[in-house]
Amino acid sequence: MLKVKHYQGNGTLTENTDNFSSATTKRVAPLHTCYAVLNKASPQTIMKYRNKFVMTILIAISLLFSANLKAELNIDSLAKARGYDEVKEFIEGMAKVKKGFYVWFIDKEGKEIGKEGKYILSDDFKEGMAMVCQDFMWFIDKEGKEIGKEGKYEFVTYFNEGMASVRKDGYWFYIDKEGKEIGKEGKYEFVGNFVDGIAKVLKDGKWFYINKKGEEVE
Repeated sequence: MLKVKHYQGNGTLTENTDNFSSATTKRVAPLHTCYAVLNKASPQTIMKYRNKFVMTILIAISLLFSANLKAELNIDSLAKARGYDEVKEFIEGMAKVKKGFYVWFIDKEGKEIGKEGKYILSDDFKEGMAMVCQDFMWFIDKEGKEIGKEGKYEFVTYFNEGMASVRKDGYWFYIDKEGKEIGKEGKYEFVGNFVDGIAKVLKDGKWFYINKKGEEVE
């Protein structure tokens, strides 16, 4: 077991081990040096190192707070310059903005996504996709590409495991991120989210499970 004998104050530690009768000297890392000092140090030395540690933490917190404040001020300036009525928090690197009757998104560089869509309603991004709405509901990705618009869905939910449940003509089914419809022919009365590739669905009052191909599974 290592036993500290003397600290020379320059990062050099003289130590003695149970396996060696003579003292050995080596250079140690600052953290180990600090531990060795505090293990044998006087109350004054302990106070000195403690104050340095606390000061380092306070400086780090101050720098982090300043960076966050600067980001918030940049967003405020951007909102004012562009006349946004509202800017939401960033989720998955995208923030929802509103101006007049319409909503769209900006990324952390201020690039506007979906502005030309003239959406009256939208949700936050999840798995890289966000719900948007005009007369019907569909999705956009982070480049503004529209997915499922031609489906004219009455209602959609968020993506989970790459699949989103949608409703049309009173029945539920799924679409993937390419807009491919899965399980539409099943005419499900209700559907759940996919978990480990399996989703629970309701048809004719009976619950059962399907996979991502729309096939019934045990």
